[in-house]
Amino acid sequence: MNAALILTPSDMRPFIGGHDHSVSHLVAGRNEFEPAIRHAVDAIFRDMQLISSDEAVLVSSYLDGIEEPLHELAHYGVSLFAIRIQGTLKVKEGSAIPNWTRTHFLVVPTTGYFRIEGEDTRFHRFDPECATAISNLYASIRSGKNLTVRFDAKSLREEYENDVPWCEQCCLSESLAIAGTTISVQAPNLRTSCKIVERAIADAEALLKTGGPTSAVDRVHTALHGYLRNVCGQAHIGIGKDLDIAELFSQLRQNHPKFKNLGDHPEPVLKVLRCLGKVVDALNQARNRGSMAHPNEALLDVPEARLFINAARTLLHYLDDKISDESGT
Repeated sequence: MNAALILTPSDMRPFIGGHDHSVSHLVAGRNEFEPAIRHAVDAIFRDMQLISSDEAVLVSSYLDGIEEPLHELAHYGVSLFAIRIQGTLKVKEGSAIPNWTRTHFLVVPTTGYFRIEGEDTRFHRFDPECATAISNLYASIRSGKNLTVRFDAKSLREEYENDVPWCEQCCLSESLAIAGTTISVQAPNLRTSCKIVERAIADAEALLKTGGPTSAVDRVHTALHGYLRNVCGQAHIGIGKDLDIAELFSQLRQNHPKFKNLGDHPEPVLKVLRCLGKVVDALNQARNRGSMAHPNEALLDVPEARLFINAARTLLHYLDDKISDESGT
């Protein structure tokens, strides 16, 4: 079974050339948009069955032709979701045709959610990476069971009074948002890094999902500490000294060649960097006294843990941008 969310003409390419297909609309509730959506869908499938996947020129022409209808669907927050299956087709006479390929196309809200009605199942995104979501969609197609479809998480939270049965795989961020564990500043994709830093960043992400911000403070601290130690070592700063995280940041700011030039407004930038030095020192104290790094009885509350994580990640983003900048020293 192959599944995909069709957002661009190229996404449609793997689904050209099957033996047959079906099209089902799951967005009929938005009546004011229904004619435009229906016309766009009709334009996409008008000639599809006439094209073989090995007819390169026709395939290319067809993909060019569906770009505008797909754009029209996107304008209304709608996409096609494709599920392709291959198996034996049984015909009325009792004979069978092996290796029959059929694609089921669903017209869905791009960022919407669904669940099978009448069953104790969780809400899923239309996510091709979630095996349970794909299985439920295909089960609904085969059995004819109706789906509950919603266009956004807000309406679902209101309907379920913030107790939505989210899928823990494809709707993990929605589930964590209720628990207050989301972080505003995303983990950086560092250009200057090392294994310990990458491992700490990955551990922090995992802990955010399972234990929340308080559990992740220690790993975020480790990521920043490891990053500072790595870039200081590369620049031969503080070699042979066992510097803590605040001292490393101070040495980096004062001695790394990239910080000799703070741009056209050095005074306010320097003030911010000095303040960030105090933030780094505070993060060190919070990690030692209020995180899971040690058996502390009084742990950071969620808002404060989130504050420290966002501050550390902001600093990591800036440092990596500054140190990796190739425009000059």
